[in-house]
Amino acid sequence: MLEKNSLWTRDFLLVDLTSFLVFASFYYLLSTLQYYVLQLGGSVASGGLIMGIFMLRKHSAMSRCLYSSASGDAKFNKM
Repeated sequence: MLEKNSLWTRDFLLVDLTSFLVFASFYYLLSTLQYYVLQLGGSVASGGLIMGIFMLRKHSAMSRCLYSSASGDAKFNKM
């Protein structure tokens, strides 16, 4: 008989919740970052520049993390 595997396991829910909280924290930071730059005396253009750099940095760090994890698993499986 085939064993039925469930998608909604405890580990899956914990990973899903963690992912949601990480992305929510980035969203909250991003939505207030422009106001913080303006409060420090920056212009609207500098606020946009800072937000763009923050977004690029965030995405590059996340892709690097995902890529290194995937390549690390592939290297480990070849051994």
